[in-house]
Amino acid sequence: MPLVRFNQGKSPHLSDMLTNFRFELRFGLEQTMILFANELKFIGMPPADIGFAPADQMQKAFNRRVHPTHGIFKTLSSYFGTPNNWKIEDGRVIPEFMTDEYLNTMNFMKKLYDEKLINSDFPLTSKEVQRDRFIRGEAGVLIGSMTDVQRLAIEARAINPDADFTLVNRIKGPYGYKVWSIPNFNGLYLFSKKMIPTEEDLRDALRFFDRTMDRDVANLMKYGFEGRHYRTENGMVILPEETSQLRVNEVNPLYSLMIADISNPNLMEVAQKEHLTQIAEQLSKDNEAFLVDDPTVRLSSPTYDEKSAELSTIISDATYNYILGRIDAHGFRQEVERWKQSGGQAVIREFEEALSRR
Repeated sequence: MPLVRFNQGKSPHLSDMLTNFRFELRFGLEQTMILFANELKFIGMPPADIGFAPADQMQKAFNRRVHPTHGIFKTLSSYFGTPNNWKIEDGRVIPEFMTDEYLNTMNFMKKLYDEKLINSDFPLTSKEVQRDRFIRGEAGVLIGSMTDVQRLAIEARAINPDADFTLVNRIKGPYGYKVWSIPNFNGLYLFSKKMIPTEEDLRDALRFFDRTMDRDVANLMKYGFEGRHYRTENGMVILPEETSQLRVNEVNPLYSLMIADISNPNLMEVAQKEHLTQIAEQLSKDNEAFLVDDPTVRLSSPTYDEKSAELSTIISDATYNYILGRIDAHGFRQEVERWKQSGGQAVIREFEEALSRR
């Protein structure tokens, strides 16, 4: 989702724009793709740093059946109505990049690139570099996880106390509101047989995760130490703004080890959160009304399992090259044909066979 940064102390019109953004969010005025592009122009800052994450990084993060073209392109494509990786229509399985919506997204992204509204080195810009540019005020818009906004704000204000932020989640495309999603699980844990050779060793490891569900451990991992990271009132948690930095540094790293969050009844309820965190959680919940799932998650394809990285690289490279103007629509279609011949057609066939058995 777009996170927008403003250095209010240096530019009065940016302060006005931030107010307008918040007005639109509060009163539900529509954000469209045209308005989004115009607002990028209006920000009056260095080009918005909204590049791709590298393919190998995303493969490591998600591992299976997630197209490597993520970040800005994946999010914008969902606004345009592009399927999430695959589309099922009349028993046929269609890759997202063989749809008009994907082409429309490439054209929009190319327009942003041609008009210098995004950083020119976006294909090589890692997520860490994007984040650093945003924090330092070298970029005005970052498309990423909304729940990261509090940490971003803390780090940015350490450099420039006048930095201010807002969040946008509802951007209306030709098919209404859409945003892509990943399978609904909190994480994946793998247990090495070398490090955990016996069943008893495995049970010891699992006992750790069992303990994280208990009230004392769950609340410690979620909120930290009472009196240092939070306080309680009437049995509910208060998360003060003044201890936000402590929580980011000392508590947030533990969150990735939690196997349950809001689904754990032992967690105390929160009465007050940091302002940006509260907005992010509200908008994340709002997104659930228009999520776009990958329809092939429950389908199997041996060829995909074997060749997904190779096939994804063909399409991600073709997408980059189209946006950069190195190939045209005909050249992109040629790359799609190469994808088919390299195993993509077999993937489609195997998915369709799996679909017919359901």
